[in-house]
Amino acid sequence: MLNNQNTLVGNYNSMLRGTPTVTFNYLVKQLPTATAFINKNYEVVHVSDKWINDFDFDNRDVLGRNLKELFGEISKDWEKVLKECLKGISSDESVHRHITTDGTVQWFQWQNIPWYDEKENIVGIILQTEEVTERIDLELQTEKLEILLEAKSEITDVGSWEFDMVRNRLNWCEITKKIHEVVASYEPNIDTAINFYKEGYSRNTLALAFDNAIQKSQPYEVTCQLITAKGNEITVIATGKPIFKKGKLIGLVGTFRDITPKIESELKNKRQERHFKSIFNSSYQFTGILDTEGTFLEINDTALQFSGLKEEEVVNKKFWDAYWWPIPDYVKEGLKEIINAASEGEVMRSEIVVLDKDKNPIPVDFSLKPVYDEQGNIFSLLAEGRMIKEMVAARRKLKESEKKFRALYELSPTSYILSDFDTGDILDFNSSFEKTTGFTRKHLGQLKVQDILVNVSKSQLHRIKKEIENTNIF
Repeated sequence: MLNNQNTLVGNYNSMLRGTPTVTFNYLVKQLPTATAFINKNYEVVHVSDKWINDFDFDNRDVLGRNLKELFGEISKDWEKVLKECLKGISSDESVHRHITTDGTVQWFQWQNIPWYDEKENIVGIILQTEEVTERIDLELQTEKLEILLEAKSEITDVGSWEFDMVRNRLNWCEITKKIHEVVASYEPNIDTAINFYKEGYSRNTLALAFDNAIQKSQPYEVTCQLITAKGNEITVIATGKPIFKKGKLIGLVGTFRDITPKIESELKNKRQERHFKSIFNSSYQFTGILDTEGTFLEINDTALQFSGLKEEEVVNKKFWDAYWWPIPDYVKEGLKEIINAASEGEVMRSEIVVLDKDKNPIPVDFSLKPVYDEQGNIFSLLAEGRMIKEMVAARRKLKESEKKFRALYELSPTSYILSDFDTGDILDFNSSFEKTTGFTRKHLGQLKVQDILVNVSKSQLHRIKKEIENTNIF
């Protein structure tokens, strides 16, 4: 509506026909509010200095000039408002843009009211304006910010809110309403919004944080539980930040984020971790988890108790630097090779000897396996050890028994053979048998029991087999 950049000329001191006294004209000139009196021809009759200054008319004569001369044009909407005023109908306040001669954009709030003479006749229009450029710029910035916040909220599910202290009005965005499970038309207010928070700690914490934000200008971020309009309990992170204008607090803005899924996921992970730890530490096996470089990430209680170590003495240390290796310098390179092989997908297993907390050598069945993620990539190694002290002792005892048996078997003057009764094949015989029969070991694989037992029928062999099975002798 206001978009004039032309130079206006005229005689400021000229008085139009029908104007009041010079005293009144001088009084209007000093009004603190930007004011202009125009007659029915839209010509300026009286004007305040502030009106002239606000519209950058400082060096131009304004009195007697038509509004069209001053502002370049009169829009249809404005002309309609002016005509209504001349009929005695005041207009509502409206905001319009004005561009100065140097191209600066200004915003003015206009009010147009009828101008009456002493006989209550309408003789013109009183124009009152107020520059609101700063307010409009702030509103535009706020609108842009709200658009950005709305877009961000849709992407991140983070809701926003705003409290206007001047109007005592609380606004929630769509996401915030969704979090509270209220209808889209719901209008929150500062007195009842606190009731959504779970009574007790959450409600008290939020109330105190909000009060400190207003009284002490302290921003806040709190984690609380609230009960939605549908009765569901959720956990949210609520933030608030004071907004100032010219050093004066005018309101608060903040965000809402529902972190219930995250909390539930964390609780589930903690439960799973507790289950894992319970199984991990109650195992009779020595168990450790390494990264692919051979560094201990975890070790179970069984292994720690065996070695007499604390967790911090093992975790984050290299596998080959562990206390329990009897000759660290000797085995170190070999252990590094085992780690490299397992990191490439091989399963390593062997019997090894380790030292317990008293430095006693203990035989262990050791294995090292790669652990894969969902994508099939190796992300850690599982080291397991099982004490086989009893098994090794039994194996040693068996070997000793076998050695004794072999000595008695070979040196006995009695002929002995070892045979398979199912096939009749002779598997072995002692020296006495060789001397007695003349058969040598080159005949093994060719001889059968029937070849050396004369006149023995199948039924007799079957009887002998049964007797051996029942009494272990024949």
